[in-house]
Amino acid sequence: MLTIENLRFQKIDKLYIHAIDMCVYLAEVQVTGTRSYIRNSAGQIARFSSRSEILDKFEGLAVLEAWLIHRSAYDEMIGGPLKAENELLLKLF
Repeated sequence: MLTIENLRFQKIDKLYIHAIDMCVYLAEVQVTGTRSYIRNSAGQIARFSSRSEILDKFEGLAVLEAWLIHRSAYDEMIGGPLKAENELLLKLF
């Protein structure tokens, strides 16, 4: 189980912040080539209320890159065909 506390002494190659809904964000990290979602103390995938909350939790850790990932359901909402790639990937640092 990967928690923020487990990462205190590791180099984090990439931090991916997934914007799921207006107030739901998930954090995923890549450490030595393996990607994993951050979990809470109960073992569930940790949910955050904002991008800033995630960045605050990771402050002081060795994060080399941070990315925001937002997938849009726009095409599905208007009845259009689903696209294979419908995500915005934005480098934060």
